[in-house]
Amino acid sequence: MNIPHADQSGEWKPSRWVFTAMLLALCSVGLLAWMHWVQTTALRQTTAYLGELRLARTDLAKGFMQASLGADPQSPFSQDTGMALLRQALRSFEASAARLDPADSEQAEQFASSIRSFGLLLQDWRGGTRQDQRLAVSLRVAHTGLEMRAAEVDALLQERIESLTAKARRTYVVSLLGSLLALSVILGIVLTAVRKERVALHERIRQGRALEDSEARFRDMFLKAPVAMAMADGAGRITAGNRSFEQLFGYTLDDVPDIATWWSLAFPDPGARSEAKSRWQEALDGARRAGREFDAGEFRVACKDGVERAVRISGIFLEEGVLSSFVDLTPLRLAETELRLWAQAFENAELGLAIVDARTNTMLAVNPAFARLRGYEPAEMVGLPVAELFAEDRRGQVREMIETLNASAHAVFESEHMARDGRRFPVLLDITVLRDEAGRPVNRVAYALDLTKRKEAEAALAAAQTAALEQQRQARIAALRQMEEARNARARAEEALAALRESEERLQLFVRYAPASLAMFDREMRYIAVSRRWLDDYRLGERDIMGVSHYEVFPEIGPEWKEIHRRGLDGEVVRKDEDRFERADGSSQWVRWEVRPWRSVRGDVGGIVIFTEDITRQKEAESDLVRAKEEAESANHAKSEFLANMSHEVRTPLNGIMGMLQLLQTTDPSSEQVECITLAVKSANRLTRLLADILDISSIEAGRLTVRTAEFSTSELRESVMELFSNTAREKGLDLTCRMAEGLPERVVGDETRVVQILGNLLGNALKFTPQGNVSLDMEPLPAREGEIRLRFTVTDTGIGIPEHNLDRLGTPFYQVDGSYTRAYQGAGLGLAITQRLVKLMGGSLQIKSAQARGTSIRVDLPFGVPGERSAALPSPAGLPTTGRSVRVLLAEDDKINQVATSALLRKMGHSVSVAENGRQVLELLAREEFDLILMDIQMPVMTGLEALKAIRTDPAHATFKDIPVVALTAHAMLGDRENFLEQGMDAYLSKPVGIRDLDSVITRLFSDS
Repeated sequence: MNIPHADQSGEWKPSRWVFTAMLLALCSVGLLAWMHWVQTTALRQTTAYLGELRLARTDLAKGFMQASLGADPQSPFSQDTGMALLRQALRSFEASAARLDPADSEQAEQFASSIRSFGLLLQDWRGGTRQDQRLAVSLRVAHTGLEMRAAEVDALLQERIESLTAKARRTYVVSLLGSLLALSVILGIVLTAVRKERVALHERIRQGRALEDSEARFRDMFLKAPVAMAMADGAGRITAGNRSFEQLFGYTLDDVPDIATWWSLAFPDPGARSEAKSRWQEALDGARRAGREFDAGEFRVACKDGVERAVRISGIFLEEGVLSSFVDLTPLRLAETELRLWAQAFENAELGLAIVDARTNTMLAVNPAFARLRGYEPAEMVGLPVAELFAEDRRGQVREMIETLNASAHAVFESEHMARDGRRFPVLLDITVLRDEAGRPVNRVAYALDLTKRKEAEAALAAAQTAALEQQRQARIAALRQMEEARNARARAEEALAALRESEERLQLFVRYAPASLAMFDREMRYIAVSRRWLDDYRLGERDIMGVSHYEVFPEIGPEWKEIHRRGLDGEVVRKDEDRFERADGSSQWVRWEVRPWRSVRGDVGGIVIFTEDITRQKEAESDLVRAKEEAESANHAKSEFLANMSHEVRTPLNGIMGMLQLLQTTDPSSEQVECITLAVKSANRLTRLLADILDISSIEAGRLTVRTAEFSTSELRESVMELFSNTAREKGLDLTCRMAEGLPERVVGDETRVVQILGNLLGNALKFTPQGNVSLDMEPLPAREGEIRLRFTVTDTGIGIPEHNLDRLGTPFYQVDGSYTRAYQGAGLGLAITQRLVKLMGGSLQIKSAQARGTSIRVDLPFGVPGERSAALPSPAGLPTTGRSVRVLLAEDDKINQVATSALLRKMGHSVSVAENGRQVLELLAREEFDLILMDIQMPVMTGLEALKAIRTDPAHATFKDIPVVALTAHAMLGDRENFLEQGMDAYLSKPVGIRDLDSVITRLFSDS
């Protein structure tokens, strides 16, 4: 609240609060008088409304009487006069109803309703027969109701008049008392004000003297203040400036007598000057309107010595003018720029960086790369003890590392870190110790390089080299063993090469003490900052290169690098992951480098940062891995050629053996001969399965075996598997069962052939190794994701079981539990190895539980697709009926025994046969004779089967028989051979050794429509 005051002459003046109090008292009296006027006015209006209502009631009675009596022709009253009085009464009633108070809305609505009812009946009465007695009765009833409602409104208005009269009297009395009270209050206020004004007068005089002393002290403080200040009056003259002002800018009051001169000197650039003046004026106007001090913001001011400084200018309005203060922010902005650059480098570096408090051995800060590798967020690692990054068995090494660091300024350690989830990984720690002025360790800056990929690459390289040597040695011993080692060597080489490539992560900017080759330059390519590794890598030693041009330090830099530097200064990030340099000593060096611009506070490019990394050893390791991979691939190719030749050379004579045995079966042999022939056929079939297993394991390991998907029936799967092994179980006296659990889907989508192969291997082994008891197959559904079906197949036997120490090696090709010369069970040891690989290829899992002498249980879980629309099943060739037709067959076969065996089988089947020893003879025979079918061997002298096929299909000279069916009858049975021959134009494919049923099935299928 303002206090009473006196002017300089001592004359007393009443303050505003005295006048305010008097005004409030007068307003109170006026308010009471207004309330009395409002109530008296309402009383007068209500009285007038009551008079109008009573007049209308009189008109209603007169009009109704005249209108009723005037209907009689002998009556002296006029009916029209009565109707006019009734209409006038109704209008008055309507006006009275509209004026009623809203609080009486219910009575007003009832009154208005009576008025409307009477008005409607009155209209009907006027327009109808006036002698209508019923209408007259209704009109009298409505008149009576209207008169009653009017009487109620009359009583209501009378009651309101009495209430308003009482209120007006009370208001008059209150107004009179309020006026007397207001006069008393005004008199008290005036007497109190006079007394206080006298006291305030003496206080003002005392304060004036104190103000003069304060101004003297302020003037002294102004001149000696550590902050630059200046005073400008309203005319724009600079009237005062302290010593700090002159020291900051170098200008005296003689240099800047007014503000106009200040603008021209402090802002020589017209554009900057215009912007600065606009900002200053905007702040000045805002402060003047608000009546407060102001802060104009930060300006770039040119000093007398030509140097620009960042200055924050603020001011305050005084009676003498505007007092401005100038705070030099230049050192702060430079520090902020440098801090922001290093902070940006720290946060964006892909290298793990951490700062540790050397006194408490806890984390002060880590960058995202360091925290991410260990499973933390950067904020979570702040305050974390360093020991938490090491496993318990590494804590002793941590203490030794700390003791070493306390005694030195820099050290490099190879250790092992532990992530948040317990995972351990090798790291290379390059640590620099920061000390205070007394030499005590304060902080440690650590660069942590993850060595996981590098260690894996080095181990894989050594393993690949060893494997390659082992392959060369083993190639002379056993081809099958060489195949396994070659595959493993190639896989290890590929994994090592991929790991090495993944480990080549680009190193980026990081803090001052990061142990990487890093240098920062200004726009003139002068050194601003440089890392220790830069000095070491470029053999600069302890040379002081700060402020020296990069081109002066390295005068041999050519135009190509200068162009890269220019692109970086233009704001482009330039990098190269691999670059070869020829050193002065003749040696070669591979480096990875990056040139990145850095920006100032204003956002423009202030210079560039160059980062380099020596990757010579990585390139050498990569070259070694490539060589090892090539050697492994060469060995694997040799293995594949060997298997193909072996398969072909074994199948060809095997086909002759099988053919002869089948011919013998068609004769009338004795019982002893039947037994011998049966045993010989079983041995040949066993040898055929062995060849198929070897090719399967080779295809799986080479990654060439694919899984085909088609819809098939689980019931048919069960029947086919049981049909395969029911005879074997019967011969051994074993109980073979298959149980299909409830809920097993009838149809699924998958590779039925591979499922049969898996179950066949498992059931075959179970029957082989079970001398007595039973063998069972269980099929049941498992929970699965939407859109997928999972089935579990469990093969259980009561056989000899497997020793526990042999379980881990069962999946190894050619491994057998009993490897002695006296083993009771024959086999190559490939069945379970193929099964395990097929299950893995199909995305399933396999588990073995076994107890020696008690039996074995093998569980296979496989995923399948959900069938869509059911497609028609293809007819099985075995089920097609033969036509019984005699077919003219041209057999192309170069092996004499196969010629005899196959020809005899065909003739036994009722067909005629001609033989050609090569492809050229096939063409010659086709030109002379007519044939229905060609059985074509692939590998033949003079002209191969494929060359003959091409001539038949495409040569115009053989156009007459270009559509003849040609069936490939070949010992080429590697993965992909069948598809290749069919794609070349063969109509069907049969692999050697071929059975009589297979021949009949193909011939029947080809000629079933004839």
